Amino acid sequence: MTASHKNGGPHENGVVEPTKEFTDIIGDNGRYQIGIFIFCFFCSMPHCFHNLIMTFFAPNIEHWCARPPEILEANISLEQWKNLSIPIVKGRAGFDELSHCTMYQSTIRNGSLYAFTDMEPVKCNAWEYDHTFYQYTMVDEWDLVCDRDWLVSISKTVYMVAFLFSATLCGQMSDRFGRRKTMIACLSIFLIAAMLTLVSVNFIMFLALRFFVALGLTSVFTISYVILTEIVSVKYRSIYCFTFKYGWVFAYMLMPYIAWHITSWFWLQFVFTLPWLSLMCIFWVVPETPRWLITHRKFAELEQVLMNAAEKNGKDMKLAKAEIHNFINNHPQLDEKKGNETVLDLMRTPALRRNTINIYFCWFIISYIYYALSWNTNDLGGDPYWTFFACGAVELPAGFIWMFLCKYVGHRFGLLLANILAGLSLLAVIFVPPGEKNIKL
Repeated sequence: MTASHKNGGPHENGVVEPTKEFTDIIGDNGRYQIGIFIFCFFCSMPHCFHNLIMTFFAPNIEHWCARPPEILEANISLEQWKNLSIPIVKGRAGFDELSHCTMYQSTIRNGSLYAFTDMEPVKCNAWEYDHTFYQYTMVDEWDLVCDRDWLVSISKTVYMVAFLFSATLCGQMSDRFGRRKTMIACLSIFLIAAMLTLVSVNFIMFLALRFFVALGLTSVFTISYVILTEIVSVKYRSIYCFTFKYGWVFAYMLMPYIAWHITSWFWLQFVFTLPWLSLMCIFWVVPETPRWLITHRKFAELEQVLMNAAEKNGKDMKLAKAEIHNFINNHPQLDEKKGNETVLDLMRTPALRRNTINIYFCWFIISYIYYALSWNTNDLGGDPYWTFFACGAVELPAGFIWMFLCKYVGHRFGLLLANILAGLSLLAVIFVPPGEKNIKL
């Protein structure tokens, strides 16, 4: 909320000058804001890790029907087994490839492998995996291939369903109970669920816990945006919200390096979770936002928060105390009755309804394309770790370019340009010949 023009504060010459924002008193950009920004910056990193982690937990790795014990005892090589016992089928791209899910029945005669290629292939009940890039994944631990490969897609769907729930619920909860309390609760949910994921005995248990990981992390990520917009002045609002997302970008670029060194999904989950116990420093780092306190007329707590912020920002405390008292005593919210707004109020008026639907549509399209590309980087070919890194690295200059572009052309026109460029790029991919993966990248 913004104070009306009648707010004012005494100055050294005794003249009362108008104060429109609490940031005019505590400073619009100082240690108070930077400390909270750094905390939110690091909050965005685990959101990236756990959102995109399935790329390394359950990658698209080559697999084929496992050799029966008698075949292994006969010292039949893998190459012989594939050439003789694995049928050739049409792949998803329309090219011939070795079957991943069926094999010809075979036997050993005089020390040689003989496959009954004139009979119908049979389904596999065990598989062997190519460990060239990935050593120990969920795919080979729980055989998430063939009739069970849909479970990998379900794991991503579960995360996004939790994303949907949290994006709706956390806004309502943070409006009612406060940004800080809601963020603490959501951080706790994430940390508990993420640690319990390490003891998953099957993939269904992992999916259930992953839902709560997403529920907690997405809420923290979303609330971080709200907190940042509520602690700085309009002048710095875009800068804070643009650069805050670089926590996601740096995590995106760091993930393949960590995954390359840690080849077990269990220890990768452990490494991507344990450091974020440090985020519980929120108790000391992040106070309630002044705007929420104003809206809920908690002026005693508001005074404490603003005094602490002014001290951190190096303000004259005697002058700041007088201005804060004047700001609170003359604030119109002091006498206003608080409403019970909900997300449905976004549809109340035609203009608000139109803007809301447009924003929802943009987020739907952007998220659909972004995650479809990010979750399937290993399909682009080449070294999957470098490919993943490259996909994250392109966001680094993009963020800076659009941050400065939007400053001069506005956010609406900047969004339009970004959508047009993305659409043209996607259309151009259609004309890339099949197999030219480097061009696509």
